[in-house]
Amino acid sequence: MNSKKNNSINALIVYNYLGYYTEFEDLIKEKFISNFEKLSEEYKNRTYFYIGGIGCSNSYLEYDTYSLIRESTKYDKRKLLNRLTMNQIIKLERKEQAIDMFKKNIYSIQIPKIYFTFCDCCIKLINARNIMAHEFFNLNLKEKDIIEVLSKEKIEQFKPEWLGDFEYNELSDGMLGILSNYIYMKELKKVLNES
Repeated sequence: MNSKKNNSINALIVYNYLGYYTEFEDLIKEKFISNFEKLSEEYKNRTYFYIGGIGCSNSYLEYDTYSLIRESTKYDKRKLLNRLTMNQIIKLERKEQAIDMFKKNIYSIQIPKIYFTFCDCCIKLINARNIMAHEFFNLNLKEKDIIEVLSKEKIEQFKPEWLGDFEYNELSDGMLGILSNYIYMKELKKVLNES
């Protein structure tokens, strides 16, 4: 595959992954917030404690006046809960296991007898997203960043519509990993929407 075409398909895969990741992250937050009232008081109090700690450092620089400005925050439960990142929500849920939809297992597309926990899959999606956001020109994904590298046959079976006629057969291992994670993210989203 020539370099220009290779760069085009890599950019297309990363662009679609990051776009879909944003939608997925919003859905995770939405599901967490909508289930929050059903959680135990201890869990809610611990979460408010974490949010309070996060909120305490809510400041920004005002360069014109050489000032550090602390943002005031009015009490709004939904806005406060929305401050939690997907990473924080998933790590909370991985420990607490309080919300049923986050306790689901996802069966391997490659080897159907194997399964992955929902939270473990999300951690790998987050890791891959962080690498793409911060190391775009050196996408060195490891096992901790990829749910499962799918075979070319499985990718063909689950191939996203936006991939069109691109020749993904010559993708690097990193791009195959990102594309595989994208396919799994779609499966995880189905699990959330069915819950």
